[in-house]
Amino acid sequence: MSSTTSTTVPKQILSESSSNMIPAKNEPLISVETSHSQHLSPNAKVSHRTVDNAQPTLENDSQRLLKQILEEVMNIKAMLSQETKNRQKSEARIQNNFDLVNKSILRNSKSSMQTLRSQFKLPIEEHDQVDAFDTFLSDNREYRRSLKKQLSQLGGRYTTKFRKAMRFIIRDVVLRDFTGRMGLCTQITLLAVAVAAGLIYMKFQSISSPLPPPKFDDNAYWGPGKEAEYKEDKSVQPFKIDYPADQINELSELIKKAVLPSPLEDVGFDYGINSKRFSKFLNYWRDDYLPRWKSEREPFLNSLPQYTTQIQGLKIHFIHVKPSKTANKKVVPLLLLHGWPGSVREFYDFVELLKTQRSDTNVEFDVVVPSLPGYGFSQGSSKTGFGVLEMSVVLRNLMIRLGYQRFYIQGGDWGSALGSTIATLFPQNIIGYHSNMCVALNTGTGILKTIIASNFPSYFVEKEYEDFHFPFGEKFSNLILESGYMHIQATKPDTIGTALLNNPVGLAAYILEKFATWTFPEYRSSPDGGLDNRKDLFDAYFDNIMIYYLSKSITTSVRLYSEAFSPKQLGHKLERVPTSVPTGCARFKNDLAHDIDWVLKEKYTNIVQSNYYKTGGHFAALEVPKVLHQDFMEFVKKVEK
Repeated sequence: MSSTTSTTVPKQILSESSSNMIPAKNEPLISVETSHSQHLSPNAKVSHRTVDNAQPTLENDSQRLLKQILEEVMNIKAMLSQETKNRQKSEARIQNNFDLVNKSILRNSKSSMQTLRSQFKLPIEEHDQVDAFDTFLSDNREYRRSLKKQLSQLGGRYTTKFRKAMRFIIRDVVLRDFTGRMGLCTQITLLAVAVAAGLIYMKFQSISSPLPPPKFDDNAYWGPGKEAEYKEDKSVQPFKIDYPADQINELSELIKKAVLPSPLEDVGFDYGINSKRFSKFLNYWRDDYLPRWKSEREPFLNSLPQYTTQIQGLKIHFIHVKPSKTANKKVVPLLLLHGWPGSVREFYDFVELLKTQRSDTNVEFDVVVPSLPGYGFSQGSSKTGFGVLEMSVVLRNLMIRLGYQRFYIQGGDWGSALGSTIATLFPQNIIGYHSNMCVALNTGTGILKTIIASNFPSYFVEKEYEDFHFPFGEKFSNLILESGYMHIQATKPDTIGTALLNNPVGLAAYILEKFATWTFPEYRSSPDGGLDNRKDLFDAYFDNIMIYYLSKSITTSVRLYSEAFSPKQLGHKLERVPTSVPTGCARFKNDLAHDIDWVLKEKYTNIVQSNYYKTGGHFAALEVPKVLHQDFMEFVKKVEK
């Protein structure tokens, strides 16, 4: 289909020599023809060659068909050639006419306006909505200046009516022709852009839209051997940490025999543990801490009641502190979850604070602190595939075993991921979920929002807390710097586990370095890595190391990384399953990572509390138990209202 546009202008306007600018009645108009299509209409001024329809006498059917095709090709070629010539002539004619019209209007704008009004019924009153001329003048400053100068020289004025007349000329002679000639190209481009945008949007939706919870077996067997041969003992048995003195003496001898490499000059913890300072930690462990093990440290670890029970083939160890019965106090269960390289030891001071009676709240807590399966004194899985989802099911089933159908969760590190998963899969069992590692596993929208917020941080977080999240590049680089351990544990957990299992010195170096850089990142280049800032935590650090060493759980603990990053676990896409339970977030300045609320709300749709603290790091329950406790209690009061 083709179209031809004819824009007519009086001859008098186009003639510079005309003395009378108003045309005679019924005077013919000059026609400007422009073609707007790749094809010609039947009325186009092109000589069409026709195919000879005479019947040939010597040609067969194939030859006739070939001849017809060739003639059609030649015909089309001629049409296209004529089309090109017409377009070139049209463009030249348009430019010439525009120049003539411009000059004519400049010489007598009043007469021109009368002509335009009478011949074209030009809508030149205030309601005229055509802005083409204004746009043209706005984009062509030099032309505008020249126009005003010419008008002044000719005694004319740059009036509103003059502008509207010129607007008509540009619209109907220049802009419309340009739009017509470029219409097909523009339409194709817009169509391509629209299709591309649609495909991008569909892909974005496919990787970021909310998903339903994945299907899972809430009673899968993870113990050794065959499930058919397993009979679960549902009893809850008391547990006590008790290791013979001979084993402690053997450990002391191994520490004494340690051979350490010489550190580089002028290097703190930049290359990992500083062996020069680490040797002093070993001396403290051997000469100060271990002599107090049987008389002080072991009794301290046993000061909180501990038990074991079998869940899905695994022997699970847990601390269980029941509240004292107080009148008018509501008792609510609480599940506390640690991470790596932590243990139940992180929560001892926190639990003591929970036991303290508070007059500003009407609740008391029935506290359960399990050693994660494969950590400390809890049995690790004998089967592959025991990742975050599967471990979460075991921990939830532990609470059900203890008689708690609804409970709170608090956790950091893996405890945060596990608590989030329990809240996602079993919202009917969760009163509220509180985390001190507030991150949402990356989704398409989460990544996009983080990028946007990094460029406009003040719109998404208070000024004094911007450095918790930004500059994004700096935070991301630090995360990469501190995640080397994760790569080896996610790929070859048994290799690093074997290297550390019977090597207490290596185990201590591996764990202490994390307590240093994940708590005191600003001291990474200092000789002590910042650990000397908290000498009051030395015993707690070695309590934690002793739990890993004596339970021989380092290998089973790091396997969680391998399972968590397996295709099976990533296929669950839990980060895209919304969590609707009341959620609280406590961010501590020196933690490894934080997400802003705008990102967190993609995952957690019911955030009731979100706070920032300029002290503390990754092990908040151990480092700043009072601050964490206060934040948690504020969260509980909001949920209980």
